[in-house]
Amino acid sequence: MIDEARMEKAVHYLVETDVECAKAKAVFEELSDLRKTVIAFEYETAREKGSQGDAEHIARKSQDYISHLTKIKNAQIAFETLRNRRNTACVVIDVWRSQNSSKNKGVI
Repeated sequence: MIDEARMEKAVHYLVETDVECAKAKAVFEELSDLRKTVIAFEYETAREKGSQGDAEHIARKSQDYISHLTKIKNAQIAFETLRNRRNTACVVIDVWRSQNSSKNKGVI
């Protein structure tokens, strides 16, 4: 059974993490959008040193590109973790609501 204190804690969590969740999503999406730009810059740098095929290979193995991919992964983990916790809070509220309704109807 979920008590009222647990439900209230879930509601407060949702309220307190609105902006944080939005920011985490924005960071993840911005980094994802910049992925092509980072690879393009790395490709141009590598192209000055070799053939087109070599440049693609070198660009994808560059430290800047790999670092950017790591930032994307970390941003996605942060966003998805926050989103999952918020979804859990919503489930807690829904379960409490169902329990409360059943209690009021005399089922529980």
